Amino acid sequence: MGFLRLCEKYGNDRFENACKRAIQAPRVNYRLIDNILTNNLDKQEDDQMTLFTSIPDHENLRGSEAYH
Repeated sequence: MGFLRLCEKYGNDRFENACKRAIQAPRVNYRLIDNILTNNLDKQEDDQMTLFTSIPDHENLRGSEAYH
């Protein structure tokens, strides 16, 4: 029901864009979609979608070879 209310409040196009952006996240829920719409992040271009990036390489991070 909450998602339907977001569609009514922001419109189908904005809601769909927010969902496209949210699908990059590890977990999608109502709060994430609502935050994207509230902060107008759905209006940003695709190349600006750096909200969810991978963890950068760092010397303290071990890979799978560190575990037997």
